[in-house]
Amino acid sequence: VIIHNHSSSFPVCCVCERKMPITLHHLIPKTVHPIYKKKGFSQEVLSRTIPVCRPCHNVIHNIADEPTLAEKYQTFEAIVQNERIKKWIVYAKKQKELGST
Repeated sequence: VIIHNHSSSFPVCCVCERKMPITLHHLIPKTVHPIYKKKGFSQEVLSRTIPVCRPCHNVIHNIADEPTLAEKYQTFEAIVQNERIKKWIVYAKKQKELGST
């Protein structure tokens, strides 16, 4: 899912804080929803997402496989505490925003 804001600027990525086109990252990846439904997780919990730009979304998915993301990175706070994500954030904040006109 890509969220486009048709105004002159894009929304802000919650990870790198740049104005960019936004995608929604499921905190519990959709591929493991059947497992988590059997564990008793509600649809509301399984539907929780965070707004991230595509580069940050890619980095999040590169830190671990989807079962591990579901187990260890179910919250925004857990994601941004990962060392690879911390390093990425430092780098990404130095990159150009796409939402500037």
